Amino acid sequence: MDVTKQKHLVDFKFHANNAVSFVQKLKLDQVQHLLDLTTATEYQKTVMKKSKKSKHTNIGDPTICLYPPGKYVGSVSEKFTTDLEKVNTCTTFVIRIQLINII
Repeated sequence: MDVTKQKHLVDFKFHANNAVSFVQKLKLDQVQHLLDLTTATEYQKTVMKKSKKSKHTNIGDPTICLYPPGKYVGSVSEKFTTDLEKVNTCTTFVIRIQLINII
């Protein structure tokens, strides 16, 4: 599967509507202790800040190369992060509230 061509990955409205189902299906409440919830996210924020300030393409290793997504929540590509930032913050807030209530 070529993830760069999968349109459903950036269909954030779909994800917001199905966040509860995703958490239940993936049993995230049972594996949460195995996941790192902050490291990749913090690194991704740093990479995105550098990329916005710099015209250079060499801003460091992509998050997804350093932190495997199976263990590090938030380890996504820069393009995915940019697409997510474009989404209405209300949608993101709804997803977070739903996940907090489940986990």
